[in-house]
Amino acid sequence: MAYIGRPGFLTGNVTPLANNSVSLGKPQRRWKELYIDANSLHLGNVSVSIGKTDEVEFMKTNKLGQPVTKATIANLVGDATITQAKLSSLSVGGAKMRANALSSGTIYTANLTGNAYVTRGLAVGYTDGRVPQANLDVKNNVYIGGATTLTGAVTTGSTLTLGSALAVGSGGTGATSLTDGGVLLGSGTSAVTAMSALGDGEMIVGDGTTDPVAESGATLRTSIGVGTGDSPQFTAVNIGAASDTTVARASAGDINVEGNIIYRAGGTDVPVSDGGTGASSLTDGGVLLGSGTGAITAMSALGDSEMIVGDGSTDPVAESGDTLRTSIGIGSAASGTVTQIYSANTTGNVKFARGIAVGYAGSKVPGANLDVKGNAYIGANVYVANTQNFNSTNYSGLPYDIAFTAGFDADMVKEDVAAATYGELVMARPATVVGEAGYVDTAPTGAALIVDIEKNGTSIYATRPQFAASATSLSAGTLGATAVFVSGDRISFKIDQIGSSEPGEGVRFTLKCKV
Repeated sequence: MAYIGRPGFLTGNVTPLANNSVSLGKPQRRWKELYIDANSLHLGNVSVSIGKTDEVEFMKTNKLGQPVTKATIANLVGDATITQAKLSSLSVGGAKMRANALSSGTIYTANLTGNAYVTRGLAVGYTDGRVPQANLDVKNNVYIGGATTLTGAVTTGSTLTLGSALAVGSGGTGATSLTDGGVLLGSGTSAVTAMSALGDGEMIVGDGTTDPVAESGATLRTSIGVGTGDSPQFTAVNIGAASDTTVARASAGDINVEGNIIYRAGGTDVPVSDGGTGASSLTDGGVLLGSGTGAITAMSALGDSEMIVGDGSTDPVAESGDTLRTSIGIGSAASGTVTQIYSANTTGNVKFARGIAVGYAGSKVPGANLDVKGNAYIGANVYVANTQNFNSTNYSGLPYDIAFTAGFDADMVKEDVAAATYGELVMARPATVVGEAGYVDTAPTGAALIVDIEKNGTSIYATRPQFAASATSLSAGTLGATAVFVSGDRISFKIDQIGSSEPGEGVRFTLKCKV
């Protein structure tokens, strides 16, 4: 059939005699409209059909025309207008694609080499499960003139440029510039604002109503409740280290350091183990007794003549009278007197109101002596039972002083001394010189005042004693080998040298000896 000039009807298939040998219409004689049901229109190995939801579906087919996989729209070289399509991926290179009626249609697939203009909405991705993993892949720039909704991740190769600041309501900041280092503050749907960069030691503090502000120093401490007028509460405070010096509350009014109580006035008594007494009150005048780590106890104040006596095991007790004397082994319960004193080494005074016996006492102290290194004052008679030991041999080394004066007139009024002999005597017993003492009423000036003691015309000094210039006290001399006297020795006291300006007045000199 070559030509049909009027309307007609076909009841069977129209099939060409040979494959790819005839055309339907011509460029100058086109069919006005082509009505095809939802079944596929086959173009080469691609079938075009209407899907279940009225979308145009492109599928690759086999030799029998059966769909195998989804197909891709052919590359467009010039301008192209797609009114309704869905895209699984869109590549834009050098062609133009205008979509003027995409309110209900969807583009599935398009590989473009030019620019593509979409004046309405563009949906990329799953659409009723038909286009899995669909992407919008743009190798150059994308310009979007209106609102854009992105439901998934957006990846850009370089820069995403928006015509204006992305509003907070669309997930942006609403701002085109933010202060470097400034903390950002929200403001509902209005643009985000940035605080000034925080200064050294500043912190951000809020008041619960208005925007927070930056504070530091005393203002900050007051705001956060640790100012000078605040009383903050802490469970514990670590000082100088993170864990080994923890100060915490032990109980009302008490604190501890690492669990050890800090003692205070009016608080817990300081135990003996911490250097305290363990007691809060002690008897006035009472002697204190230890008790290991237990609290110290105080005895009652001692009564008149009471002493503290121990027994070697229990706490000591206060005793007096016969009980005391019996306890210390020097008393008699009947008489109340001291029967015997066997031995005593004392460094103070010892007073006896009655008699004292030294020597044998019941054959207990043979050869006992009374040795007094100081003075012995005896107010009554002294009885010596063994007189053969009461002689000079047993009383050697007794002090024997010899005194001289110079520079006094007959009425003992001081006057200038002269270099002369002022005293002479003869020794009546042996004696040993051990030193000297002296004083001058008016000190010599200009030179020292030198004195000397001669025995039988020879000085007993290797270095003579003297009163130094302007000195009233005597500087001791150095005794020689002749400072030992026997009975009959002649002793002379001499002034050998006087002061050159003031000779000196009123000299007193004492020679210290032992006999």
